[in-house]
Amino acid sequence: MLEEQEENIEEWYFDKKVRNEISLEKYLCEDRVLKNRDSSCLREVYTPSNEETTNTQSKGDKGKNDL
Repeated sequence: MLEEQEENIEEWYFDKKVRNEISLEKYLCEDRVLKNRDSSCLREVYTPSNEETTNTQSKGDKGKNDL
């Protein structure tokens, strides 16, 4: 996706006025990629499941025991 949107990213980056007024997320995601579509997914908050939290903590704990 990054390569597909490279030109839009450059336009946003090099246009100081636009860059100061519109976040990259809005400019790229809402105004370009999701134009005329539901963009509510961009405001969703990710909440890991208990299983994901446990797996992440187990991996982190393993590394500490090796020290």
